Amino acid sequence: MQTIWKFPVQPTMHLTLPRQASVLTIALQRGEPHLWVLLDPAAPTIQRTFATYGTGHELPQALTQEHYCGSFLIAEDRLVFHVFETTALPAET
Repeated sequence: MQTIWKFPVQPTMHLTLPRQASVLTIALQRGEPHLWVLLDPAAPTIQRTFATYGTGHELPQALTQEHYCGSFLIAEDRLVFHVFETTALPAET
């Protein structure tokens, strides 16, 4: 059975999730950004990593559109941040 779980967005997040879990959306709730994930809580889990980058910030070279999860605005829409799954990226050197 699948359910939807919510996680507060942090600059870097290490979440224990099933491999097949899908990010549904990122949105503000009570002014704080959250990530909503569709998952089967009974499925085997792995460690998955998500990173948040501001508009204009440098991104890892290996990051592509397929890693993109969503964006959110804060500070009265003056700041825009973008969340990417970085689980499978090679370590930065």
